[in-house]
Amino acid sequence: MKGLTDSIYSERISWIRMGTTIATNALLERNGERIALIITKGFKDLLYIGNQSRPKIFDFDIKIPPVLYEEVVEVDERVIPFDESCQMGEIGREEKTSFNKVIVEKEPIENDVREILKSIKSKGINMCADAYLTPKIKEYIEKFEAGFSDRLRSVRVEFMQSDGGLCNRNHPSNLYYSFCGSKAILSGPAGGVKGIASTAYDKTLKRPVIGFDMGGTSTDVDSSKHYWRNCMDLMDSSTLGVISVRSRNYFFSSIFVALVWYSNVSRYSGTLEHVMETTTAGVTIQAPQLDINTVAAGGGSMLSFSNGIFVVGPESVGAHPGPVCYRKGGSLSITDANLVLGRILPEYFPKIFGPKSNEALDSDASYTAMEKLTRHINDYLGKNENSYRKSTLLKRTRCFFRSHAHRIIYDRYRSVEYVAGIRTVLIHKYSSLLSAYGIALAEVVSEVQEPVNLVFSQDTMPIFVERFKVLSKRAEEHLIEQGFDSIHCEHFLHMRFAKTDCAIMVMSDYDSQVAYFCFLCELLNVWQAFYADYKREFGFILENREIVIDDIRVRGIASSGVKIEDCIESTSDPNSAKAVTYTRTFFEHNCGGASMFSDYYFKWQYSSRYLQ
Repeated sequence: MKGLTDSIYSERISWIRMGTTIATNALLERNGERIALIITKGFKDLLYIGNQSRPKIFDFDIKIPPVLYEEVVEVDERVIPFDESCQMGEIGREEKTSFNKVIVEKEPIENDVREILKSIKSKGINMCADAYLTPKIKEYIEKFEAGFSDRLRSVRVEFMQSDGGLCNRNHPSNLYYSFCGSKAILSGPAGGVKGIASTAYDKTLKRPVIGFDMGGTSTDVDSSKHYWRNCMDLMDSSTLGVISVRSRNYFFSSIFVALVWYSNVSRYSGTLEHVMETTTAGVTIQAPQLDINTVAAGGGSMLSFSNGIFVVGPESVGAHPGPVCYRKGGSLSITDANLVLGRILPEYFPKIFGPKSNEALDSDASYTAMEKLTRHINDYLGKNENSYRKSTLLKRTRCFFRSHAHRIIYDRYRSVEYVAGIRTVLIHKYSSLLSAYGIALAEVVSEVQEPVNLVFSQDTMPIFVERFKVLSKRAEEHLIEQGFDSIHCEHFLHMRFAKTDCAIMVMSDYDSQVAYFCFLCELLNVWQAFYADYKREFGFILENREIVIDDIRVRGIASSGVKIEDCIESTSDPNSAKAVTYTRTFFEHNCGGASMFSDYYFKWQYSSRYLQ
């Protein structure tokens, strides 16, 4: 028998698809690579100043998130030839300063700077987020590959990106298509969104679903708005959700959990919605991403009390030593809070804890550690409201109404549907696997984007037609190089009113095979869609104002070869289920009895399967 330390043979592995929260956690916990920034003289504080926006305009104490780089070096290069004798030699001279990556902000001086930096540190990636996060990702991937006999050289390895598509890390292409930090921020939750889209969304009713992804470190909220205007007339006031936990054998011992300090909330109504600029943990990323908002709190988030404030996260206790109840000398976490509140039943978990991995969860240790924090733990609705505010972001800032959607919950615990106005919950039989299921069903994508900065008018329409053709061909060629033949493209225009900076991404149904005049009609439809989206989001329209196209984007999509069978109708009356046991669980403001059911008694809805 092979030992646990032996490498895994990969001869029988066809492909591997993965999603990871390495980049997300590094950003939330600020433990990425140590980096320095080289920039044109006079612009030292450019990235620190940003756009001077104030998300909380009524706060007296404005807290600016810290930048990712530790040191800035200004070089003379803008209006005079690059001076090699400038302050380049001062990098790292200050006492107790050290960094591992350097960012070159401007391309023309990159070659000149490279030779000087060889004696200091290796060249970094041009984008600050990439330089900060990519080394962590590469380290994670290398450790994963080291567990296989041939380091997966003969296996197709694909990673989930923030835009919901897969990228092939083994493909010898340029850096734009590699799995870098800026494209991996939402790699983890993106799989969950794809999972609920493939299992819970009814294309006939077109009823939106809301997913609540409860992870170990972070909370995410994302949205998809296609079909929304048509859905409004089809909705009733009921709301549907899907619950999922990662421990399948103990599913019903966990669904009573209403703890919401950590969750990923997603909305899907027919298509994935992307945004071009998002801010995560105070860092603005300009790359196509699913519309997801992240809260730095999860199941492994550390509980602490400091300066009169009870804090949940963003630090995580990790898997080792883990929470206090793991019997490994860990720290208090939300998992311990669940145990104290009666929402985790140790007798239904395997005895895999302790130094020798042969003991049960230690509830006594959690109780002892929580004694001084009991009052604050019981006031957990504070974090509940935090997750709720992220959910209401879809309603208050974008005019989405939660009561008109289904609720889909996946991963560890139950959601805050009672706070967000959600009335019906859909429990998927394999809800604990929805994130992995979504990654298995995801397509390989190739994104191509080009700035245009043209007024949207009948005169400029031919330009957009031609550029779409060029970009589509480029995206298709990249996918063909990887061995795909079933490819289709989605086309987007980044539109805004002239003299404003609030751009909206609008999808076009452009088809290069249709007649030219048909595409002109489609562009007019895009025009109308922009007006509708703008009014829904901002509440008004700027009449008689030109529309400017900042850039156009083509998303090439290749089928991954995984097909879904039709959903199997297998529902039953939940009232017919028999309780296995009863337990006392803390709900909201008091302690009450709760019934625990075994999933053996249930037939399930939306039991989708996939075929290779």
